[in-house]
Amino acid sequence: TVRPAWITFDVPRDAVSGIYKGRIRVECEGKECGVLPFTIRVIDRTMALPEECKFHLDLWQNPYAVARYYQVPLWSQEHLDAMRPLMKMLANAGQKVITATLMHKPWNGQTEDYFDTMVTWMKRADGTWAFDYTIFDRWVEFMMSVGIDKQINCYSMVPWKLSFQYYDQATNSLKSVKTAPGEQAYEEMWVAMLASFSKHLKEKGWFDICTIAMDERPMDVMQKTLKVIRKADPGFKVSLAGNYHAEIEPDLYDYCIVIGQNYPEDVRIRRKAENKRTTYYTCCTEAH
Repeated sequence: TVRPAWITFDVPRDAVSGIYKGRIRVECEGKECGVLPFTIRVIDRTMALPEECKFHLDLWQNPYAVARYYQVPLWSQEHLDAMRPLMKMLANAGQKVITATLMHKPWNGQTEDYFDTMVTWMKRADGTWAFDYTIFDRWVEFMMSVGIDKQINCYSMVPWKLSFQYYDQATNSLKSVKTAPGEQAYEEMWVAMLASFSKHLKEKGWFDICTIAMDERPMDVMQKTLKVIRKADPGFKVSLAGNYHAEIEPDLYDYCIVIGQNYPEDVRIRRKAENKRTTYYTCCTEAH
């Protein structure tokens, strides 16, 4: 049967432009079964180094998929070792952003491997909240070690399914609370979390590069969510990938709208002067 093979050639930065030829020897069970000739044309251009790339590239990462594929324990050293060449390749492409998750299943079960929380939520027996950032820190520090360190986008205060999982100390069990922006339970829970998260980020020196990120949420929901964020810490940067809304644009540091929509030119120029991220995205549904 036919089997595909993907062959990558890493051309040295100082390679002279021109035509290069070679052969690939194919072995089957220890015996040569074919020789494949190849030709590479090296042009007189050199790719910029990752640190020189000015474009803002944000391809979301799913570390949970890597753990499943390689059958290694989540967040173990084996897991980090398996991710390193993959994330290094992403860094070399000019990736700027670390994808982090603050809660369980921010996109429900949309992906083959759902995203879990990188923050442990615990409701103490006395009703107060506590948060553990061990996994979040491990993930961020790992990504920074491969060269992805310009921004951390943390998803999501407004998941697709408005259900928030936590460990309940009183019953020694996992529980979920269903609540939405605009409700008192939502505000109490998220103000507690964000106030704690803000303190932790400042201690780590990451607050200025971190955003509280949402994905394709309606404008009225975003307005309610922004009030909660500002109540917890007015200094938080906010990110949204979704439709363009003039009403909330000034409140968004990182605003990524779907391809096909447009930023008003005066808004784009002003945002650039304010050093805000102004980009487009695809969720792969557009017809071309």
